[in-house]
Amino acid sequence: MERILVLSMLCAFTLPSFAQQQQNPPISLQAATLTLPPGAAPSDVAIADFNHDQRPDLAVTQRGLNQLAIFQQTATGFPATATSTYTAGTSPSSVVAVSLDVNNPNAWLDDLFTVSGPDGHITAFTNSLTQPGALTASLAVNFASTYPSVSPRLQAGNLNGDGLIDLAMTNDKEILAGVFAYAHRGNGVVEQIARQTTLDLPANIQLSDLDQDGDLDALVAMPLYNQIRIMQHSPMQAEFWLAPPINIPSLGTGASSAAAGDINLDFYPDLAVANSGSNTVVVFLRTAPFQYTTPLILSMSATPRHVLLADLNGDRAAELIVATDTQLLVYRNTLQPGPPRFATPVVFPLGPTPDALRLADVNGDRVTDILIPCAGDHSVRIFYNLSQVKPTATRPSALLGIALVPNPATDRLTVFQPAQPAPLVLTVLDGLGRTVLQQTLTAAESSFSVAHLPRGLYIARLQAGARSATQRLVLE
Repeated sequence: MERILVLSMLCAFTLPSFAQQQQNPPISLQAATLTLPPGAAPSDVAIADFNHDQRPDLAVTQRGLNQLAIFQQTATGFPATATSTYTAGTSPSSVVAVSLDVNNPNAWLDDLFTVSGPDGHITAFTNSLTQPGALTASLAVNFASTYPSVSPRLQAGNLNGDGLIDLAMTNDKEILAGVFAYAHRGNGVVEQIARQTTLDLPANIQLSDLDQDGDLDALVAMPLYNQIRIMQHSPMQAEFWLAPPINIPSLGTGASSAAAGDINLDFYPDLAVANSGSNTVVVFLRTAPFQYTTPLILSMSATPRHVLLADLNGDRAAELIVATDTQLLVYRNTLQPGPPRFATPVVFPLGPTPDALRLADVNGDRVTDILIPCAGDHSVRIFYNLSQVKPTATRPSALLGIALVPNPATDRLTVFQPAQPAPLVLTVLDGLGRTVLQQTLTAAESSFSVAHLPRGLYIARLQAGARSATQRLVLE
């Protein structure tokens, strides 16, 4: 099974051919429900392989029980009851899967961060190196012991360029309302490196490279001001969110969620926002850095709580995914240059109070699935993605333990690899899918120049026999 690291780490990203893009398969999802104990009130979910058996496992923050629950997947799926549970503070509201191994952060995605707003702290759950699947909790940071938050949200990504997965967090307590950035310093400890106040109670955050400079920006939903706020990464500054924020009217009321994704296949992220007060979802197409066209406004029959933009059918164009109070709606991207930009949605019922909308490969088929924790009926709804046309050949097994250092790189790149049964072939592709560098590597540590390549974002494909992996590579 391929590791799925969030955002700037390993990613299941391919550059399809023109013919593949034009296939535009219909959206097909298979719904399943994982029922949790009475009173669980799940608030968030994450996918990781905790016991290293090549099967994705499920982590759920059970807000009503003050717990983190782990469901280790078997050949027949997830068990009916949690494999293990851990105390996660009072009313834990968010969880993200990370790698806390500072020596090789690309090796396993098997650790977690959770956040408790009432307790005002982030907890690290570190996986055992000798007994995979056994987690040890430790305090990562105490952010608000005096002014506790209500329902803070976490996103994970490499924020400061050191190769480790850092955290961004929304704080919805009036006196501390804003967005915080925490750098991972090792051993599950994080340190605040940036804070931007919002004068609003931020409802949701997504990390995305909105200006395509290789650094992660923050996209925040601002419900009171009816805005999307963009916090641009400023790598030359002592703190990287010092640039004045860019505020985009949400064209509705009660902006509850915002998302970024490439809708029109121009390699630049477009935006979507869910307005829970006006029951609308608004889509903005990018025309220039941080500039967007006249939007598409979709009316919802129920209150939209969460929105995401992601390719679900393998044509690289982002679908529009909306979770309302009663339904999941997936709007297939038609690939048309104008209306109708999206097809009639595929609709599935949801339990009451969907608290999060997450994407991950749930069953190890290298296809993005959808997960929604529903606090109102104490369930996790899983929607297995059957949209993509899968090859009939046997899927190659994952290639693990590869590290590209540094990343971002400047003049030279070093590749670290464990012993392989076949030589490792590194192929670097530019944004148009063209091969710009290829190396065959046999040593455990190989270093070579990348100074001749233009600065920007690349995809590094790694192949050793039948095993493969893909990483994002930034040159600056």
